[in-house]
Amino acid sequence: MLVHRRSAKGLGFDTVVVPDAHTDAATDPTSAALRMEYYVMATRARREVHFAYEGVAEPPLLAQVAARELLRG
Repeated sequence: MLVHRRSAKGLGFDTVVVPDAHTDAATDPTSAALRMEYYVMATRARREVHFAYEGVAEPPLLAQVAARELLRG
């Protein structure tokens, strides 16, 4: 099932894929609204959540996540 990230609230999925994390690179990573949006997306997953982005550097919000919390590869 494909849903827009703002439509995911209240839904649950075995796996969640966020394919466009790079689109948030220009947004302040300390923004409460951005953090809440990612919290909602991440907590929709029952088993796995995958964040994908374009470019060579991680988006600032994902770069702040500790290595023990986020498998990179």
